[in-house]
Amino acid sequence: MIIKISNYFKISVDELLKNDTKIVEKIDDEKRKKRKYFILLIVICVIGSALILILYNKYQERIAVNFSMKKHETYKSTEIKELSLNVANGYFSVPKNEKLDVQVHGVTDDGKLHLTIMNQDNNIYYRLDGQELNDLQTLYFEKGSYIIQIVADDFTEDIISIEYNIDISN
Repeated sequence: MIIKISNYFKISVDELLKNDTKIVEKIDDEKRKKRKYFILLIVICVIGSALILILYNKYQERIAVNFSMKKHETYKSTEIKELSLNVANGYFSVPKNEKLDVQVHGVTDDGKLHLTIMNQDNNIYYRLDGQELNDLQTLYFEKGSYIIQIVADDFTEDIISIEYNIDISN
């Protein structure tokens, strides 16, 4: 209030208070406290912004792989020329060594399905076989490109239906 009065009358606070040093020092202390709080607020904002930026970059690295394959197909025996049928091939890449969630669902009404995930050197990372495939697990993948292959065989019927859904994500 004193500062407002001194500004209104355009005189210094010292003149207004007639050199009352205790009140002048109290006003100066309040100004210093406000400066300290302001500087502290700026430091907290800078540190908070840096933490948010670091967490955002880490989160962006975690969203490295999101791959999905899904299909429902019926085949006639006249379309099948060999004893096994290469149903599908899928490809995905892993930008860094990481654990990924692999979720698989596959079913055929006749024969067996063979699902294989292998790297570029044909080293098998994951394999699942059977007439009905259901699995959900977390696997460690090294940085690189991978191939998913689904093959069907051992069928005896003239018409076979195959349904599959594969999701790989982190």
